[in-house]
Amino acid sequence: MGRTRGGPLFGGTYQTPDDVRTHVFIPALEEYDDFTVTPNRFIDGSDTVVVEGVFTGTSKAGTPFELPFAHVCDVQDGKLTRFTNYEDTALSQQTREA
Repeated sequence: MGRTRGGPLFGGTYQTPDDVRTHVFIPALEEYDDFTVTPNRFIDGSDTVVVEGVFTGTSKAGTPFELPFAHVCDVQDGKLTRFTNYEDTALSQQTREA
């Protein structure tokens, strides 16, 4: 639990949905005026699903951004057991500085 690795703003390892809400979604709402997650491609690997897509939005400074991502989701018995977000952390940092 808590921010143990990953990006400077949302990075970390979280154990519960409430942890994710507290450490990812709430800070995202505070950091950006607009933030959208758009999945573009799903790769079905049975118990592992990869989702490629793009984060888009507007920084608090009013600058629009587009940031590609890949989400790796492990699923067991129809439930998400692990979720990992991959993105260009340097580009992610630029979206907050713009």
